[in-house]
Amino acid sequence: MIYHDVTLGSTKYMKGKRHPTILDGVVIGAGARVLGPITIGEGARISANSVVTRDVAARTNQDEGELFAI
Repeated sequence: MIYHDVTLGSTKYMKGKRHPTILDGVVIGAGARVLGPITIGEGARISANSVVTRDVAARTNQDEGELFAI
C-alpha cells in the first residue's frame, strides 16, 4: 500500500535501472521519498516523510530517522 504524496524516483540521470523496485506487501507512509535503483523488500514498512536511498530488508519496520541514509 502506498499512501498519498509518495515519490518513487531516480536520483540522477543514468543509463539502465534508475527507479526503485517495490516488492509485495510493502507499506509506504504518506510523503515518503524512495529514490534510486534500490529494492524495498517484501512486507517492509516505511514511515511517513522518510527519505530512502538504500535497500530495505524484507519484513523490516523502519522509522524516519533510520531511513534517512544517503
